Order: sequence, then structure tokens, then C-alpha cells
Amino acid sequence: MAETDQERTEAATPKRLREAREEGQVARSPEVVTVFVLGAGLLGLWVGASNLYGELGALLRYSLGQPPTSMGKDAVVSVAFSVSGALVRALLPVLLAGAIGGLAGNLVQVGFYVSWKAVTPNPDRINPVSGFQNLFQKAKLIDLVKTFLKVVVLGWAAYAAVKGQIGELPFLSDLTARSLLAYSLDLSFRILKNCLIAYLLIAAADYLFQKWQFDQKLKMTKEEVKEEYKETEGDPLIKGRIRNLQREMARRRMMAEVPRSDVVITNPTHLAIALRYDAEEMAAPVVTAKGADLVAERIRKVAEEHRVAVYQDPPVARALYGQVEIGEPIPADLFRAVAEILAHVYRLTGRTMPQGAVRKGRNRPAAGSPPTPQDPWSSRASSTVKNG
Repeated sequence: MAETDQERTEAATPKRLREAREEGQVARSPEVVTVFVLGAGLLGLWVGASNLYGELGALLRYSLGQPPTSMGKDAVVSVAFSVSGALVRALLPVLLAGAIGGLAGNLVQVGFYVSWKAVTPNPDRINPVSGFQNLFQKAKLIDLVKTFLKVVVLGWAAYAAVKGQIGELPFLSDLTARSLLAYSLDLSFRILKNCLIAYLLIAAADYLFQKWQFDQKLKMTKEEVKEEYKETEGDPLIKGRIRNLQREMARRRMMAEVPRSDVVITNPTHLAIALRYDAEEMAAPVVTAKGADLVAERIRKVAEEHRVAVYQDPPVARALYGQVEIGEPIPADLFRAVAEILAHVYRLTGRTMPQGAVRKGRNRPAAGSPPTPQDPWSSRASSTVKNG
């Protein structure tokens, strides 16, 4: 079917992604958090194994050492506090490691960001009708399938850890309490390790799925992209019109400088560069206008209308057009060539060549070359000048 503008085919823009993040919508997999919690807990279990073994051993000895007679209320409370304290001390490293792992799992996926919109009370979340309808959504069915697959994979991982020990289970009754505790901790560690490896695969697949689902959810139509561009960058038609007006104003300012120029150097038809020189204000001639093709033709016409000399010198014209911007002085390597052009123009127009046009030390003749006049702008001229 032919694509229409209403189809969401465009990737989400940075603005759309930013707004979604502010609303608490991010590509996040709870399975990644579970992996971090499980991995950190397993690390805590390994680091605090000796503490866990000691606390649980003491708790076991304490429990077995209690008299079999009935206990009063105070004795029951004392035993309860003792058991609770032992369990907290034994599991505290594992619990702390799991909490840190859960925080790290979220930071890895979405960074440090709190969205208050995500925790703002929403009546629709507690609406029983909406909740019942959500049970039959496609996302809920997908979650049900994922849960079933997780149970199967984790069950297989746990079975793989204990299948080699099944034959030993009938003989556990012959072990002492200390040996039974050590055996149980070792078996638990192996089960958790296998489950962690299996969960790594589950988390990786789920994160890729969540990222793909998130990108699909935030996709935009072409019309939405256009509207957002207008809101953030402005209407392209208006911006184009403004740019055209700015170029036109700049061109007018440039053309207004042509009548004040001393000479216009041409290619002769493709390029035109206007130069102005004032010995009291400038160290070297300055480009007042330049252009190619139609703009060059306009510069020549304005120069002719105001009786500004038009000088044909293609090499100099190309060098000036490529190296110098409007308002900049000419470079040192073009001093001599421009000086010759201005000297010739001044002779033809009856004007006096300004003295000291170039600072001392610039444009020195090469070794073995004939001496030049004291004023570097008063050299020979070799091209044709056309006066308006």
C-alpha cells in the first residue's frame, strides 16, 4: 500500500525524545535491573560468605540448643529477636549489594534522571474498567509469553546446577549441621551463578526488544516532523524570504560602495572586483565589492555609470576573487600588481598617485631584479583601461 503522511515512518526527533524522557518514557528493561541485582547479590554472597556461614551456623546452634519444653511469652520474643538479628547480620552484605546493583541497572539504561510526571497520580491507573481492558492488550500478552519463557530458562539453569547432585540428596541426613550448612551454601551459589548467566541472555534480548518497541512507539508522521520544524526553526518559506532579503540588502550595500571605488578589475566578463584606496586611512587597497557572472555585470554597469575605471586583468581578478573578502585589504603578494593597475588608472584619469601606499619592508624586489621606483604604486601598467 502506498505510504501516506499519516503513517508513522519517521524516526523520533531529539525534541520528541526529550519530551518523552520528561514524561518518564524511556527505553528501559526491568530484566537488566534484575541482572544487576542478581549479579551484585551473588558478588555480595561470595564476599560475605564467611560472615554468612558464621551467622547462620551460630543461629543453627542456638536454635538446636533451645530446650524442647514450652517457652513463655518473653522467651519467644527473645528467640524471635535473636533469629531476626542473626538473619539481618548474615544477609546484610547481600541486601546492600543487591540495592546498589538495582540502582546501577537503572543508571546504565537511562542515566540519573527523575521524572515527576511519571509519579504524578493518574486516575486511569486505578480505574478497574481500564485495568480489565489492559489485561487483553497485545503488550500484556507479550509480557505473559516472556514470563513463561523466563520460568522455563531459569528452571533449566537451576536444574543444570543440581542435576549432578541429585544422587547425593538421600545422604544429606548423614551430614553434620556444619557440613550441611556448607553444602547448602555451595549449592545455592552454583544455582545463582547458572541463573545469572541465563538471565544475562534474557536481559540482552529484552533490552533490544524494549529499545525497538520504544523507537516504534515514538515514530512520527511526516506532517508531525514538518510542524515541529516550523515550531523550533521557523517556517522554511519565511526563513528563505528573510535570507533573500538579507542577501539583497548586502548586495545593495555592496553596490553603494562601487561609485566610491578607484577601479574595478575584471576577468573581463565573469568576475568583477572593486578596489578603493585612501593613503591616510588604509595600509593597502581594500576590496569594496566583488561578484561573478550577473553580479559582476551589475558591478561593471554601476562603475560605468559613475565613471569608475574598469580594468581588465584576468589573473589579478581571479586572485582577488579567490583570496580576499569584501572589506578586507589585498594580500602582500598582490601589492605590486595592484600598484601597477592603480598607477595606470591614475595617469589616465589625471589623478596624483598617493605616496606611502605600502609600508616599508613589504614587497621588496627579489635579488637581481631591476630597482623599482621609491613609490611602489607608481610602476608600469600593462593592460587596457576602459573609463566610463
